[in-house]
Amino acid sequence: MVREVNKAGSFIRLGVVDAEEKRYNICIPKGRGGREEWSAMVEVVQDLIARIDRREEKKEE
Repeated sequence: MVREVNKAGSFIRLGVVDAEEKRYNICIPKGRGGREEWSAMVEVVQDLIARIDRREEKKEE
């Protein structure tokens, strides 16, 4: 997850590389209300990552 700025404005870029090394990105533009939208999105993504990690740990057991 990277925060970037260009001529179009500020955005958060989420990226992933699959097993075949294909790259996929999602760009989330800054909301009109300010940082609140980004903070909410970051919390959701962090929660999702934690859930995936827990699921992977259970598979390894």
